[in-house]
Amino acid sequence: VLEQQPGWQAAITRNKQHGLALLHNEKFEVLLLCSSLSKKARLEYAQTFREKNPCGRIVAVEGREPDGILFEATLSPPVTPDELLHAVRSVLYTAQQ
Repeated sequence: VLEQQPGWQAAITRNKQHGLALLHNEKFEVLLLCSSLSKKARLEYAQTFREKNPCGRIVAVEGREPDGILFEATLSPPVTPDELLHAVRSVLYTAQQ
């Protein structure tokens, strides 16, 4: 859904190591955290993302806030494509203000 938006690029991870490597080596504006990830994995992703992208935004499905990491948006599953797009657009718009 996201990669089909004009001007947007999405990186999809194959596993935790691949995801962390992407976060260490690339710059991102938004991180999407899925509810299927463990709390530990969500925390690692969020911390790495914040370190490398201090102005970045995190959208989390299922609204858990691991160990003090705050999300700019949370969604409760099941999430429709329109809800996901709205959340990402909202956090990007807020970041530009």
